[in-house]
Amino acid sequence: NGEILVVNEDKAISNGANSENLSGTDEVADNSVKVSTIGNVIRIYGATETEIYGVSGVLLARNVNEYATTRGIYLIKADNKVIKVVVR
Repeated sequence: NGEILVVNEDKAISNGANSENLSGTDEVADNSVKVSTIGNVIRIYGATETEIYGVSGVLLARNVNEYATTRGIYLIKADNKVIKVVVR
């Protein structure tokens, strides 16, 4: 039931934000889950439980706030939210 949001490199987005309005270093100021990418590192803020999946559905990491990876598409489950991340 999680909303799927997209995050591109060097952008941060949180649940309920409009990804079209975010630029390089924008962040959304609220208390919800936030995800950003800087280079090849995915960072997750404000979540107590996290899971990072590859686009094929393979679980790559659990309960981490940072994850270094390669270029690609990843699904982040943070608490009860699902966020799609593009690492370029």
